[in-house]
Amino acid sequence: PYAFKDTEISLSTFDRLHGMYPDKPITMGEFGLSNGLLINGSPADYQTQALWETLHYIYSYAHGFGGCMKWMDNDWTTPYIHRYAKWWTDSKTLAYEEQFGLFAFDGTPSGVSKPIAWCVKFFADYIQSNPKPGTLTVFETKNQVRAGFEYRAENAWFYGGEALANKAISWGNGETKVVMVLWDEKTITLISTVDLELELDTNALVTPSTPELSSRGIWQKVKLLRGKPCILKR
Repeated sequence: PYAFKDTEISLSTFDRLHGMYPDKPITMGEFGLSNGLLINGSPADYQTQALWETLHYIYSYAHGFGGCMKWMDNDWTTPYIHRYAKWWTDSKTLAYEEQFGLFAFDGTPSGVSKPIAWCVKFFADYIQSNPKPGTLTVFETKNQVRAGFEYRAENAWFYGGEALANKAISWGNGETKVVMVLWDEKTITLISTVDLELELDTNALVTPSTPELSSRGIWQKVKLLRGKPCILKR
C-alpha cells in the first residue's frame, strides 16, 4: 500500500469477490502488512501496520464479510527461515517474509506484542457480544500508507490516524496511531497504540449513532500508556 488508492483497492477486494460469489462467505486469508515492506524507502512501522490491518478487520465486520486471517502470529527469526524456508534467504525477501507477526522476536519464548496485537485483542473483545455493525469512514491522510479511518457504532468508536478534534474527543499528538473506545452505562474503556494525552467529553459517548457526537461540555484529561487499557468510571 504505497498510496491511498492501494488501500481502497485492497478493501474493495471483499466487495469484488462478493460480487462474483454473492452466496459465499468472503474471508481474506494469509493477510497482513509486513514490517519489512519498504514504503517510499522506509520499512512499514509498527503503528502503520496496526492502523492498516485493523482497518481491514473493521471493514470486513462493518460490511458483513467473513473477516481476515492474520499471517502470522509470530515473526520468524532469520535462523528459522534459513532452516525451514531457504527459498526466502536473499536479504530483501528475508526482511519482508519474517516480519508479518502479531509478536516480534525479542529472545524470549513469547516474544513482545506489536501494536497490532493490542488492537486485535480489543477488537475481539468488542465483537464477542455480536454487536450491530457500525459505520466506517476511510479517509486520505499523510502517514506511510496515506490512509486513516473512523468507525462509529453503538457503544464503540475506533480511530486510526494522526491528530484529531471532534465534539467528544481530541488530542494534538500527530503520530500515526490507533485509538479505540468502548463504553456502557457504567464505564468507558480506552486504548491507544502510543502514549497519548487526550481530552474526552464522557457525556458525549451516549449517542454514537448521530452524525455528530453530541457534547455537553464536560471534558476530562486522560493519559493513556501505549497498549494498556484504561477504564473510567462514569
